[in-house]
Amino acid sequence: MRFSRMDSEKAGLTGGKVLETARPPGDGSGPAAGRAARRFPLLPASRSGAWLLSACIVLMFFLAGGTAFAGGDWAWMAGSPETNRPGIYGTMGEPGPENMPGSRAVAAVWKDASGALWLFGGWGFDGMGREGSLNDLWKYDPASGQWTWMKGGNGVYAAGSYGTMGVPGPGNAPGGRYAAVTWRDASGALWLFGGWGFDGERNQGFLNDLWKYDPVSGNWTWMAGSDKVNQGTIDTGTGRTPGGREAAVSWRDASGVLWLFGGWGHDAANEEGWLNDLWRCDPAAGSWIFVKGGTGIDEKGTYGNRGEPGSVNLPGGRNYAASWSDGAGRLWLFGGCGVDGYGNRGDLNDLWCFETSSWRWTWMKGSDRTERAGNYGTQGTPAPDNTPGARNYAVVWPDVAGSLWLFGGCGFDRERNQGWLNDLWRYDPVTGDWTWMKGSDKADGAGIYGTPGTPGPDNTPVAKGACACWGDVSGDLWLFGGQCAGATWNDGFMSDLWRYVRTQDTATVTFETDGTPGASLSGETTQTVSLNGDCTPVTAVAPAGYHFEEWTKNAERYSTENPLTVRGLTCDMTLVARFAVNRYTLTYRAGTNGSISGNASQVVAHGESGTEVRAVPNNGYRFNRWSDGSTANPRTDTNVTADIDVTALFVEILPDPAPKVTSLEPSSVKAGSGVFTLTVKGEDFGSGSKVRWNGVDRVTQYKSVTVLTATILAGDVSQAGSATVTVLNGDGQVSNGVAFTIDPSSPTAPKVTLLNPSSVKAGNGAFPLGVIGENFYSGSKARWNGVERVTRYLSATVLEVSILAGDVSQAGSATVTVVNADGKVSNGVAFTIIDPHPAPKVTSLDPSSVKAGSGAFTLTVKGENFGSGSKVRWNGVDRVTQYKSVTVLTATILAGDVSQAGSATVTVVNADGKVSNGVAFTIIDPHPAPKVTSLDPSSVKAGSGAFTLTVKGENFGSGSKVRWNGVDRVTQYKSVTVLTATILAGDVSQAGSATMTVVNADGKVSNDVAFTIDPPPAAPKVTSLNPSSVKAGSGTFTLTVKGSGFAGSSGSTQGSVVRWNGASRVTTWVSDVRLDAKIGSGDIVSAGKATVTVKNGDGQVSNGVVFTIEDALPAVPTPVVTGISPSSAVEGDPELTLSVTGRDFSGDARVLWDGRERKTTRVRSGTELSAVLPAPDLAVPGRHVVTVFNPGTAGQSGKVSNGMNFTVRGKGGEQVIPTLNEWGMIVLMVLVGAAAVLRMRRRRPA
Repeated sequence: MRFSRMDSEKAGLTGGKVLETARPPGDGSGPAAGRAARRFPLLPASRSGAWLLSACIVLMFFLAGGTAFAGGDWAWMAGSPETNRPGIYGTMGEPGPENMPGSRAVAAVWKDASGALWLFGGWGFDGMGREGSLNDLWKYDPASGQWTWMKGGNGVYAAGSYGTMGVPGPGNAPGGRYAAVTWRDASGALWLFGGWGFDGERNQGFLNDLWKYDPVSGNWTWMAGSDKVNQGTIDTGTGRTPGGREAAVSWRDASGVLWLFGGWGHDAANEEGWLNDLWRCDPAAGSWIFVKGGTGIDEKGTYGNRGEPGSVNLPGGRNYAASWSDGAGRLWLFGGCGVDGYGNRGDLNDLWCFETSSWRWTWMKGSDRTERAGNYGTQGTPAPDNTPGARNYAVVWPDVAGSLWLFGGCGFDRERNQGWLNDLWRYDPVTGDWTWMKGSDKADGAGIYGTPGTPGPDNTPVAKGACACWGDVSGDLWLFGGQCAGATWNDGFMSDLWRYVRTQDTATVTFETDGTPGASLSGETTQTVSLNGDCTPVTAVAPAGYHFEEWTKNAERYSTENPLTVRGLTCDMTLVARFAVNRYTLTYRAGTNGSISGNASQVVAHGESGTEVRAVPNNGYRFNRWSDGSTANPRTDTNVTADIDVTALFVEILPDPAPKVTSLEPSSVKAGSGVFTLTVKGEDFGSGSKVRWNGVDRVTQYKSVTVLTATILAGDVSQAGSATVTVLNGDGQVSNGVAFTIDPSSPTAPKVTLLNPSSVKAGNGAFPLGVIGENFYSGSKARWNGVERVTRYLSATVLEVSILAGDVSQAGSATVTVVNADGKVSNGVAFTIIDPHPAPKVTSLDPSSVKAGSGAFTLTVKGENFGSGSKVRWNGVDRVTQYKSVTVLTATILAGDVSQAGSATVTVVNADGKVSNGVAFTIIDPHPAPKVTSLDPSSVKAGSGAFTLTVKGENFGSGSKVRWNGVDRVTQYKSVTVLTATILAGDVSQAGSATMTVVNADGKVSNDVAFTIDPPPAAPKVTSLNPSSVKAGSGTFTLTVKGSGFAGSSGSTQGSVVRWNGASRVTTWVSDVRLDAKIGSGDIVSAGKATVTVKNGDGQVSNGVVFTIEDALPAVPTPVVTGISPSSAVEGDPELTLSVTGRDFSGDARVLWDGRERKTTRVRSGTELSAVLPAPDLAVPGRHVVTVFNPGTAGQSGKVSNGMNFTVRGKGGEQVIPTLNEWGMIVLMVLVGAAAVLRMRRRRPA
């Protein structure tokens, strides 16, 4: 069994106790010696000499049988094939070609919407080469091939910085950890849960904290869980939370819900072991829901029948399993280390599917027992019996076509040998078949790296597990790092980056709907095109009450375009059109004097109903109606198809008002007409209201609050005259009285109410006049100023009258009356005869003003009723005028008319002598007084010395003078709006104010403007330095000084200057609270302290703050040589260049030949040197030792690497005889290799 150096670290931090795995013998049915702590299995610390024989066997396999199969090829993209490499962090937030995370495994990983990889923490190596748990956050861009260190520390064992739960912050960060689980939600946020690592107090243990990272703001947020380690599961009550755990599995389903299963950690009783509980997390609230599964530890699986879902089916407790989610919303689980269906503990190869719609597990493939060998079949060929061997630490991807991919891990090969694996598998959820795609069917396979960036049929990653993995937008698969046997068989952790490039000639895209009833697609829904080809458009058609939202691929947003044209198709994919029901907002507001009871803001889906709301009036008020006219109260809106926003209106409750009569129908009858029904209209009638006729009740019928009817007796209307009608309510209140007319029985006089037309222009000629009124008869005649005119009877209310041309020949008015045949005459109505030539009217002048003395000009006069004979008058005197139109005249205004400032009155007289209104014309003074509008500067500090003042305003001249408190100062004329003046030092020697004016040459003086003289500034003050210390000899740097009272340069006044031990340094003024100063390397040559002060331009000096120069020299690293090329030459060869590779080579490293320095050139920073071997070095056969020397500095000793042998062979082919020690090593390697072969045979199952 392999154990984790991380578990050893845990032992060191927890008193030295490590839980070990007792793997059951044989088929896994034997007893287990204890619960397995399968947290991080590693290869043995050393294989001694056995590695040589094993490496040869694996290499022979790849050379003989490494054939490319249909599906794709591996490409080594970046990173080192060597193990345990330190990270190269670069500058945080900046990508760089040299940047590379340190070697690591079981890191947390996400893929964002662009296909970029995000990597967090894990167990591995920091920037200093120290091993431990990490909390650095990295981003890898497949397009540029560059890593960026985004967040977190560049060391190991960092404590968490939690901040306030639910509040993002730039200082927040999860502690160093490994074996956490991750999700990415629909908004693009990255989620992290649990793992083994450090809490906020740097205690180490199992974590159950839930974090969210926003890639836009770059901030972490602690969302849920504890900031303490080793918390138990809470599976009851309102605060349900998974317990602290590591190596669980996670999914995000099609609806965006986050899922968590199993791991190794703490149950509800806070006992530690394998878990099989299943949880859901709401990303919006960060809250957990316990779905199903065991509440204890080490529970065995309940498998049921393969392929049949069951409500009691449940995978056994496990950790380090592999998991996917597919486009159908199903969750998939494979293998891991845990408990099988019989209670045995070990590695598993069972495949499970969880339906999120029914919450049921199905055992799909694999064995219900532990320690099963792999059934590989034929590479590249799917088959029902194919199954990967039992394993943990495998990594998985879903591709764009919906297939599930699995790589490597620690487990069992075809012959049931246990070790690290590098086999690549593909699972088709449709057929249910596994396909062995790539890699070896033997454990502990070596890696074949090939050319960086180039796919090759023989390329393969080294056998390993616990890698970071993801699938990009093109469908290619990516691997980073992991734990392995290493390309050179050095145990440890990797930092190599691989890409599995799938190969195919065509690609197919399938378009589907999400199953929304009535939804459809327009266009070809299955299209196969050449790789990188374009598809034809497909439109998602939403049913009534729904709207199209997005296209998804593998449950993640692909596009919001509709119609959608897929261009540059590179792989098979299925795109699902997702629709959402329309949702409407119901808003219920309360007007003044009331409130709303119930949910006043509701959101309902299309066609659904809202909940009941009630308008509640304040005391003394009542509900009247809603603003949409509804009077329902309470109110429930049903079958909602649009937004609703209504306001409840309330009215004051008043005492019952008295009734009011507004009209009677009829309002009159003829005397003696007999009994009739009178309709009374008004307000505030009641069921007990009575209509009264001259104060006497009449039989009344109540119709509504506004209508009553009453029976009026024949005697009531027997005589001509009038009656008063009132209404009496039941409470005794009486209405106003309305007169009812009883007309005589004989016809009444006619009445004229309207004439049509009511006016014409004089001279209009004859025309028909309509007379409208009452009581007209066939014998009625219209009269014009008392003279009858020809009249035609049209009805009892309309007559047509012929008016003569002479009747309207002159302007004025006439009276129209009507006389009936009985001699009764109507009232008279006036008819207007309009003057056709009205007086002119002036509305505007252009121009409306000129300067005095400006000379003759043309004046445009606009108005109404102008004629060809109209004249413009200037102060009553005619001026030469031109007629332009009935609304425009122009006139010549003489120079003498505008020789003096003042005003004139302009009028127009028409040919008939009619004169217009007068309009004033302004003659402007050409030399107005000056006006000051602004000063620049408007203030200075007292004692600041002489300066130039800029005065802005109006009406300045070349002779204008600026006055300071009434005294002229030397002035320069710049323009009619700008002057400058020299202000003396004595003018601003004291704080206060001065009055600024301008006087023109004609003696006219401007307005006063105040100038402020501020008190002098206070002395500067230093509060902090950044940095506050550096190491001696570290070179020039910028020192940020913060404080108050700092000043920038102004004119001849020098700004603030930073002083280092009293000597000025080059200073940049940033603000009045910050200065930046350049500190030279000579200032920090040796350790000690310096005093930093600030001196302002006025000579005032700040307090001093001490800066520390630390005495610390970095250690000289010991170089390591891993290879030389060439490693031999022939006696007498000419000069050659030797390439030396390794690590930790310093910038001035030297290659030594038998301890003597040779001319050295650095090829690759820290890892490769070249040295020139002159011909004399190759003149004599023999062995020579090549080493690398890192020189020391400042009294430090240099460091020499290990040695590598270089052989100079004789020309005659004579061999170099091994030394006695070398013969001993050869014999030892052969013996150890033979022992390894025997051990492998013993491990093979019977």
